[in-house]
Amino acid sequence: MAAGFWPVSSFWRKPPLNSCAHVAHQTENRTITFSGSFNPGSNAYLSVYTWSGSGETYILENFGPYNPGTGGTLIGTLDSDGSTYDIYKVYRSATYIQYWSIRRQKRSSGTVTTSNHYNWYNAHGLVFNPSTNATYQIVSTEGFGSTGSATITVGETTASSPTASSSPPPATSSSSGGGGGKCAALYGQCGGQGFSGPTCCAAGTCTFSNNWYSQCLN
Repeated sequence: MAAGFWPVSSFWRKPPLNSCAHVAHQTENRTITFSGSFNPGSNAYLSVYTWSGSGETYILENFGPYNPGTGGTLIGTLDSDGSTYDIYKVYRSATYIQYWSIRRQKRSSGTVTTSNHYNWYNAHGLVFNPSTNATYQIVSTEGFGSTGSATITVGETTASSPTASSSPPPATSSSSGGGGGKCAALYGQCGGQGFSGPTCCAAGTCTFSNNWYSQCLN
């Protein structure tokens, strides 16, 4: 991603998954700026996203009523770019993992210092470095079974990285939904090859997406 600004616009309408993203052709540590409007409807994400054959990372800046972290395990918190992020680990299969940084104060404009998050993930169990091993890095808007819209301008700054601090999750007991546990919430994962979580839906119907993912949808 060269220095500059790129407008990204998207509109999605239920029922299918739709996404629109600004693609960075080379993945690396960046200080990304973004600004605009984001209307998530009932379920959508605005995030900095990386993909690799080993796993995915989401730095989630804004989202709808559904919090995707509820499908995983809270493993700590990170203070970065003016807010606290709750960090979740989600297994999409026995070998494919997601790390989510979910910002407590939702926003549609701001700055994301990606190295703060990637370094945190590596210090807490992520076996690959997103800044060097991910196939691509994007600023993404994704809608799931909802109707919404987004207009986001994406850029990059060379400003020095602000400091970040982290802490482990609170010492409270919690249970992850296994096959015999609670049913998945609306928009939660309910099946897929290697998936060990709940296979029933507390709301909606478990809908097949592909061999590795099924989701609770209305």
